[in-house]
Amino acid sequence: MIPINAPQIGEEEIDAVVKVLKSGVLTHGLGAGPMVKKFEESFAKFVGARHAIAVNSGTAALHMAVLAAGVKRGDEVILPSFTFVATAETVVLAGAKPVFVDIDPETYTVSPEEVEKAVSGKTKAIITVDLYGAPADMKPLREIADKHGLRLIEDAA
Repeated sequence: MIPINAPQIGEEEIDAVVKVLKSGVLTHGLGAGPMVKKFEESFAKFVGARHAIAVNSGTAALHMAVLAAGVKRGDEVILPSFTFVATAETVVLAGAKPVFVDIDPETYTVSPEEVEKAVSGKTKAIITVDLYGAPADMKPLREIADKHGLRLIEDAA
């Protein structure tokens, strides 16, 4: 197998996980345990957001973003053709139709030109996916979203 990335795990991360496991508190009631709450607060501060919500997977995070964007049955969501299956899966779970567009062959991220061509009267949102450390070109995507009144979801998992 040829790895596309390797985990960056040091002793600090290992010690933190062991501490949580030894505490016996992974979750608390219906919410997160104290370490998760601390992570959410730290992450929100780091990215300049009022809130952050930790979830169990990138798929769950993307599903939440799609629902929060108001995507529903009958809507269309534009997304790159080169992505993990969960990107389209979350759109289908919301009852909407994924509309696949080509990527930029240099960056492997969604092509803004192809996104613009794919916008229709049913389009509700655009999902862009950052790959291999290369973020999508967000400026033209933001302009397209604003021009058409669309939600823009960035999957940076």
